[in-house]
Amino acid sequence: WCMAVAEELNEFAYEARVAGLSYSLRATATGLAIGVGGYNDKLPTLLAALANRMASLSEVSEQTYSIVRTILERDYTNAASRSTPYQQALSYESRTLHRPAYSYEERLEALQAMDGCTSLGGI
Repeated sequence: WCMAVAEELNEFAYEARVAGLSYSLRATATGLAIGVGGYNDKLPTLLAALANRMASLSEVSEQTYSIVRTILERDYTNAASRSTPYQQALSYESRTLHRPAYSYEERLEALQAMDGCTSLGGI
């Protein structure tokens, strides 16, 4: 979801970067983490604009869905098949300590089983 939102807000992000501001979206085990950075006097405006844009985004385009899905499939395939033993151990440790947690193989299977769902209404 975060990747789809970030892709949809690409133009907004460019304008923010030009103005010396930045933001990040990240899914966590307990919800969504939003980070903002830049000039202190502009951060409340950036956060409000970001929240308004996110709230008004109920669907993503087929193009955005396709881009994000392709990136995720590539990343999950690479992580599942090309991770170093050290990275595999850290991934196993993380899945053991944090529930629910899914391996890259499980994530890839779930992604491949999904149809072209572009609605964000249920999220």
